[in-house]
Amino acid sequence: ESDFRTNLDLSTAALALGNVGDDQAVTPLNDALKKATLTVRRAAVEALGMIGTAAVEPLTDALKDDEESIRETAAKALQDIGASAVEPFIAALKDADETERQVATKALGKSADERAVEPLIAVIEDPDPKVREAAADALGQIRDVRALETLIRAIKDPERRVRMAAAGALGKLGASAVEPLLAALESSGLNEREASIRALGDIANPRSVEPLVAILQSQEKALRAAAAQALGQMGA
Repeated sequence: ESDFRTNLDLSTAALALGNVGDDQAVTPLNDALKKATLTVRRAAVEALGMIGTAAVEPLTDALKDDEESIRETAAKALQDIGASAVEPFIAALKDADETERQVATKALGKSADERAVEPLIAVIEDPDPKVREAAADALGQIRDVRALETLIRAIKDPERRVRMAAAGALGKLGASAVEPLLAALESSGLNEREASIRALGDIANPRSVEPLVAILQSQEKALRAAAAQALGQMGA
């Protein structure tokens, strides 16, 4: 009981420091983040997030923590801080740890900051499929046409989760993606064609109706099902 009360008191103290919002609280909170119990450390990360820009450096360090809950709390805190946290997330895309790269990729997508587009385009080539999936999702959230060519390539990815994320992202790019996606329907790759159909359904451009109707006659069941779903989305 005494340990519980001690942790509770320390957690409350950490959050109180954060509420004050004084930059001088960064150092003691950073010390607590490195030495205390998990409960107190999590409270310290939350408190650092309340302080804002002055806490970006220790929060960036916390993205490398062994505890997933600490990494996630730090990422959310950095997202809430906003523009000043974008550069640390971009730097984290090159980290050796795939979990940190994935956390940073997701955070950049939520930031919707245009500075993240080119770094995220590079991450589409990451060796880890979870990171590639997160990069495709993030580019879809930002909705910048600079990602169009990269996302078209990503619908050829060997991992289905990446292909579907790329298709979803292309669907968010709208009319600019229609012609490349229609061209991809002529591909010999079944996976690429299925992902293209799903993206065209999301975009719902009238130019897609005739090619999608033609696919209903395909010998491939997966393509017929995807085309039928896409046409249904379009009300065709």
